[in-house]
Amino acid sequence: MSYKVLSETNPVLFIQDFVETIKTTNYRFDYEKSTVVTYPVCEAVLHDTPDYKTFVFDVENVQANAIIDSRGWHVFLSTLQDYVLSGWEPDITAFNWDVILGGIQIVVRNPSHPSLVKYTKEEMDNLEWEELKRIGRCHNLSGRDRRLLTNNILKAMEE
Repeated sequence: MSYKVLSETNPVLFIQDFVETIKTTNYRFDYEKSTVVTYPVCEAVLHDTPDYKTFVFDVENVQANAIIDSRGWHVFLSTLQDYVLSGWEPDITAFNWDVILGGIQIVVRNPSHPSLVKYTKEEMDNLEWEELKRIGRCHNLSGRDRRLLTNNILKAMEE
């Protein structure tokens, strides 16, 4: 079994390299086999596992954003990997690592979540009523008037 070592002195660049490797290769962080060294150099060993099973998040039943918060790098990288393999995008500007206390946080966004899709008024006018109501619920909106609901969704998308 082959493996790949990711090594970087800057933790932000390490996370970017980790995410890019997960997205573009079959190398995976295996909680049981992979090792992590985090100070002074961030280093992780990823194993070639093409049949890796990940937890896939149901887009309809989750929020558009989530925070991964962990006290250990093994749990953090394993969780981040599951989000990335499910199509979520980490916001690297929201990465935080407290070296002294060991806390690691990052915000991940689900780009395919209905509340993040930008619709035009014309597109919403062409949607079925049930689909429009579903999009409204993603923005915490409801209503019985199609025109009013469409206008409220457009306002929510501008925010």
